[in-house]
Amino acid sequence: MIAQWQIDVASAPFAVATNLSGLTVTSVLEAMLDVQYLGGVGRGNTNQYFLTDHWFYGFAKELLTQESIPSIISISFGSEESGACAFKTGSAECKENGWNATQYIYYTNLQYQALGLRGIASTYL
Repeated sequence: MIAQWQIDVASAPFAVATNLSGLTVTSVLEAMLDVQYLGGVGRGNTNQYFLTDHWFYGFAKELLTQESIPSIISISFGSEESGACAFKTGSAECKENGWNATQYIYYTNLQYQALGLRGIASTYL
């Protein structure tokens, strides 16, 4: 029965938009789920992959400095908010700013509000 819902969907164009980390796309398997999902449901869209050494706060802050920005960003994460300072990159950002996990989330939310003001929609998969 799935055939009745199938639409011819060509794979969406894909490019690494910005690589500031030295990582490769295949080195971040969790994020590949987003790439596959968005490529599958986004007919005619162009997928870009933004690589950075930062976690949520640093990523948003870094994205705000870019001249060319995406319309929509999808974010993959595998932690509860209470563990925001436990990850290697989150831990570095917390230490650098003197934040606990609650403060990290608070300031991260401010950065994502600023992204929204620039017209970027955020999804969390």
